Amino acid sequence: MQKRGRYILLLCLWCAFAPASAQYNDAPYFLQITESPLVIDNLLARGDSLYFKQQYDSSMYHYQKARIKSLYSGYGKGLIQADIGISGIYRQQGNYGKERVVLEQALSYCKIADNTIKYKAYIYNLMAVNDGYRGMYEKAVQSFEKAAELSAKYPLPQLPTALILNNLATMYSEMDMREMALGRLQLVDSILHTRPDAGVKVKNLWTYAYFYDKVFDFEKAKLYLDSLIPLADSLGDDGTRFMAYWKLADIALLQHHTKDAEYYLHKMEGVPADDIEPLLLKRKNTIAGRVYTAQKNYPGAIREYSAALMVAQQAKSWTEQADLYKSMAKIYAAMHQFDKAYQHVQLAQAYTDSVNKEKQARSIAAIEARYQSAQKDKAIAEKDKAIAQRELYIYKQSNAIKYRNIIISVAVFSVALLLAALYVVVKSYRQRQKLRDEKMIVDLREQELNQIKAMMDVEEQERTRIARDIHDGLMIKFSTIMMNLSALFDGDKEKDTYLEQLDSAITSLRNVAHNLMPDVLLEGGLAEAIYYFCENIKEEVHFEITFNFLNEIPRFDEKFELSVYRMVQELIQNIVKHAKATEAYIQIGYGEGLLHITIEDNGIGMDAKQKSTTGLGLKSIQNRMVALNGTMEISSEEGAGTSIVLEFIVEEVQAERGN
Repeated sequence: MQKRGRYILLLCLWCAFAPASAQYNDAPYFLQITESPLVIDNLLARGDSLYFKQQYDSSMYHYQKARIKSLYSGYGKGLIQADIGISGIYRQQGNYGKERVVLEQALSYCKIADNTIKYKAYIYNLMAVNDGYRGMYEKAVQSFEKAAELSAKYPLPQLPTALILNNLATMYSEMDMREMALGRLQLVDSILHTRPDAGVKVKNLWTYAYFYDKVFDFEKAKLYLDSLIPLADSLGDDGTRFMAYWKLADIALLQHHTKDAEYYLHKMEGVPADDIEPLLLKRKNTIAGRVYTAQKNYPGAIREYSAALMVAQQAKSWTEQADLYKSMAKIYAAMHQFDKAYQHVQLAQAYTDSVNKEKQARSIAAIEARYQSAQKDKAIAEKDKAIAQRELYIYKQSNAIKYRNIIISVAVFSVALLLAALYVVVKSYRQRQKLRDEKMIVDLREQELNQIKAMMDVEEQERTRIARDIHDGLMIKFSTIMMNLSALFDGDKEKDTYLEQLDSAITSLRNVAHNLMPDVLLEGGLAEAIYYFCENIKEEVHFEITFNFLNEIPRFDEKFELSVYRMVQELIQNIVKHAKATEAYIQIGYGEGLLHITIEDNGIGMDAKQKSTTGLGLKSIQNRMVALNGTMEISSEEGAGTSIVLEFIVEEVQAERGN
């Protein structure tokens, strides 16, 4: 009976909120558009490809576009992958603060998406590396431990558990927790024994070298580094090879072997810097500064330390900044510039105090967390006691309530039958009404699209007629006049100016006929037609027009190509008439079923009213975009130029047609 009562209650709630749901279906059409995961995955794959080619601006554009489409489509995995890609770009730029924010955002999306445990492990590993770069080793250890736990349960091909354990051992070495570091390294040894992996072996050798360096066993550290370098070189692992040379140079300086340190510094400079993190790359500057200091080349040392300091400041690494200020203070003191030495000592002390305050704040936070946990346990115990007393009271009252519930149940059952019958009637009516409304919306939309297509066909027929009249009528007449005048003025050089003006007019008339019905569109395709239109219009404008296409553009349906050509033609004419630009840029590209065209200028831009597609003929273009299954995005600010992106989903691509 209780289940039946809940069922009836759910029916009542549905009836109460059904009108609100129906109102949502009346929302503007463009707000209900979602993208398929396939389209979003293609954008992410394109962003990854550009990222590995180090084209970070283009990669960021694709990641952000995929993120927006994932957000509106409710595609959780798309949001996570886009944020991981964006965080990687921030890491390459040395902006570790923004990288951390984006990674935390990606981790929050794992709570709302399905099957995201593998992403959690990957994100925790990236967060730990970020914390390690910034000297926050305790937080890095916590994140690495979570990543290792998840990776052990759900192995990842691109992130083996052994790599996470190596990173964790490095953090424990940095924190002088030797037993914990060796324990993690022994786990890696056991994994490599059963599943050999050259890439993991390189990281393992580096971690052992780092550990023995931290315990001042430099000879063992150098043995591991000497074994590491040829293996890293064979794998093309420039980043690890760079770090090995850095550590060998560091050990040489600690042992006062300046010549050896200078040798390893040259080796570091010979490693390509493209794939090395900015915060790690600065270690070359630090080593160079120490070498120059040992050679008493104090200006060179100051220059190198200053370069390293800039990177540490961008990464907000207080520990690194404190160490660099201390080193620079010693150099200024050696140069007898005691004012600067004192200033740098003060700066070093300030950053050291900041680091200590942060550690103290974390300790206080941990104590407070334990206190709050104890208070919470106490409150739970008191609440459990109150619940037990309440249950006892309810039990005593239950016998008296049972008899009354029988009477109420009979009444509720009768009402339930009535509500169920009413529900069936109302649901049937709403379903029929919904079907009628949906059919009417579909019919109206189809009718509107047919009207737009018919209007486009009429426009093209009229353009064709005018072009034919110009070509077959006016052009022939003008050409005849030109021939007669040439014969009449033959030898009369004073009349050549008039003949040149007439020839220029005939050329302009021919361009008009060509723009109305471009033969090159029918013969060479959309990209070639737009290119020649840009070339022809250059003679009539006073600014530079650049045309570019990203890859080979195939042939599409003839009407589709003509419609897209007209829209591009009209947008370029808008630039000529209204933008007051000095440069314009047109780009066309096609890939995986998506045709995109970008039209940009550096003119006066548009205000909010014009961007709402009510001005400059943009409303007409918007209507034609809907008819062609396309979208148009406008980015513009007054005085900052305009960028318009047209995108079309092309389901079928025809083979290239002959002439």
